[in-house]
Amino acid sequence: MAEKDEAKELWPGAGLWLDAPNIKGDDFELVVEPRLRDVGDTPAQIAFLKRLRLEFNSAADMHKLTLCRAENVWDKTAEKENAVIGDFERRREAFGLRITFKLHRLEKILEIEREEQRNRRDTKAPADSEGIEDEPATKKDPTSSITSTELGEVKALTAAQRVWVFRFLLVEAGMLEDDLRKTEIARSIVAATNSDPSQIYERVRQPEQKTLKATYQDLTAVRSWFDKLKMVDIVKKVDQERKNFEG
Repeated sequence: MAEKDEAKELWPGAGLWLDAPNIKGDDFELVVEPRLRDVGDTPAQIAFLKRLRLEFNSAADMHKLTLCRAENVWDKTAEKENAVIGDFERRREAFGLRITFKLHRLEKILEIEREEQRNRRDTKAPADSEGIEDEPATKKDPTSSITSTELGEVKALTAAQRVWVFRFLLVEAGMLEDDLRKTEIARSIVAATNSDPSQIYERVRQPEQKTLKATYQDLTAVRSWFDKLKMVDIVKKVDQERKNFEG
């Protein structure tokens, strides 16, 4: 490994100086690992390593081109047989593999961290939802018909059916439910539908009914509305979901 003033900072602000022509595998432990600890949290370290891999490969490619010119080597077979180029490629590969292994490990750690965060959020009581005040437990979920001069008679959706509607809309919008706090989803449904908070929150956590038949009926009711709205892609998703509850 070259001294700091002989090496090149890989990109402005990297705080990392590497001498690509003289790179060795253990330079990762000697130089990169200490710098990585100062970068920040897991996502920041992953982003740093991805940038490092990009910049290092670019510098290594430039040095290899220089070697090929100096050795007058221009085909793969000759490269493998050339001792100078072969030595550089082995050292480059050793360093690159360490980046890849570290990235893989950090990405797995990030998955675990996010799962732990979701578990902590999901174990919080529904009262964590500020702004949603529980209505009296005696209030029943509206399942009767709503009649108006403009709209005629409209059968109201149950709490479970309203949750299914929102779930399909979120998926269609490209959102992953796991990326959203369940309390935030519940807030949105309560605010949009004036529903009983306790019923909605429980259905967000567990939208399926106790029986396959009941869940199938919920999905069928939801499907009819999406069908009326000509939302073909969502209808297909509902149909796919219904197959899981066919009795």
